[in-house]
Amino acid sequence: MDTTLRQRIETGFETFGRMVTRNAWMALILCLTLVAGLASQIPNIVMDTATESFLHDDDPALLDYNEFRDQFGRDELVMVAIEAPDVFAPKFLKKLKTLHYELRDNTPHLDDITSLINARNTFGREDELIVEDLFEQWPTDAAGFAEKRARASANPLLENLLLSEDQKITTIVIRTNAYSAQGGDTIDALEGFDDLDAPSGEAVERTYLTDAENTELSEAVVRIANSYAAPDFIVHVAGSPIVVDDLKKSMQTNMKRFMLMSIVIIALILFAMFRRITGVVLPLLIVITSLLATLGMLPLSGRPFTIPMQILPSFLLAVGVGASVHLLSIFFRHVQQGNGRQDSVVYALGHSGLPIMMTSLTTAAGLASFSGASVAPIADLGVMASFGILLSLVLNLVMLPALLTLLPLKAKSSNGAHARHARMDAILEWIARFSVDRSRVVLSISAVLLALALGGVSQLQFSHLPFTWLPADNPARAATDFVDLRMKGASVVEVVVDTKRVNGLYDPKI
Repeated sequence: MDTTLRQRIETGFETFGRMVTRNAWMALILCLTLVAGLASQIPNIVMDTATESFLHDDDPALLDYNEFRDQFGRDELVMVAIEAPDVFAPKFLKKLKTLHYELRDNTPHLDDITSLINARNTFGREDELIVEDLFEQWPTDAAGFAEKRARASANPLLENLLLSEDQKITTIVIRTNAYSAQGGDTIDALEGFDDLDAPSGEAVERTYLTDAENTELSEAVVRIANSYAAPDFIVHVAGSPIVVDDLKKSMQTNMKRFMLMSIVIIALILFAMFRRITGVVLPLLIVITSLLATLGMLPLSGRPFTIPMQILPSFLLAVGVGASVHLLSIFFRHVQQGNGRQDSVVYALGHSGLPIMMTSLTTAAGLASFSGASVAPIADLGVMASFGILLSLVLNLVMLPALLTLLPLKAKSSNGAHARHARMDAILEWIARFSVDRSRVVLSISAVLLALALGGVSQLQFSHLPFTWLPADNPARAATDFVDLRMKGASVVEVVVDTKRVNGLYDPKI
């Protein structure tokens, strides 16, 4: 950068610093008002851990899936797998029947429930074709139960869906509502008839089952099913709604843990650097307020909080604190030299304002490049992280100088600071000398590390298996693994056949 231009920019930052110090209270109030206004939206954040949240609203795959849901309902199932020595034992079947009806009557947002109790049983009797529930007529003796076993075993549609091949596992399959109950009762029997749903034949825009409602359903199923667990009635609750709910809870727990760890580590490093409370509190105050304001922008921009978004708080804490450190280190050193707070703020802004701004702008620009990603949460993360970095820049250039002006900071004894600076300077000088004197060694080691890294990159594999994001001992993960192994799979694939003509399905060739 041209020296004259750089000097003009630094002079501009000094002029800006004088304006902030002269109007410190106004600058502080404006910043706090901005932060408070944005942070007030945090309670409106919507969590979305569903698989479809990884797709943009206009993604063809999501549009096809939404069309399928509108026509046929939600295809994501909850599967309660029960393991027992003999699933056709009268005692077991009686307990299964009780569990079936309790789940049916006490599970919110339930659309359908199927188990051996109400599985379709189709058979012929003389010249009649009879269709009934398998246990519509409850057996009264051993022969009756044996007949039910024979009918279930002969039905290929039940194998590996409601009944394992060895008949030691049976399942209760729960289909959830496709639509949310918010804004009105869920319509089932009349669903799809727009003229009954809205006046003048207007189509009703329905909201799909929300993340909160999925949690209500999952928690109810897990609570009820586990209450029946016993050594001869081992319960495994699997299915994508259960996995999604556990992922959300894991995400909330991890985010709190990561934030706390980040704050503690940053605070320790800041204290080691500055050896004063204000050197710890002020940078943390800036990054935490910028984080809160950034999170408040999520609902305002219509973006949900998704799984990749959980790295945003820790990222903003780690990246945003750097600008504060640059400004404070120069400010404190200038104060130690006997200068006043306002003069030190002006000097610090003039000296470090340009590097702080350029670092923040380049970081924000790099993150903003993610906004074009085809994976929706990555695009949202790029936009929100970029906004957070820019907001942190504003607070570091306005709010932090105002606080430094208003707080009664005093110069500390410089003996210890000089000793620490001397030690750090000595370490950096040794590193510089080593790099220059042993340049070939440094470059050779760097080349080897680069080659190893490139070799590792070539081994990268890409996959999207949400249940594997959970630890192996997680109940939802363990149940999914169990169903995959014993029931030949816990996932659902739906194939839609469109004949492109009315009643085309009834064509014998089709």
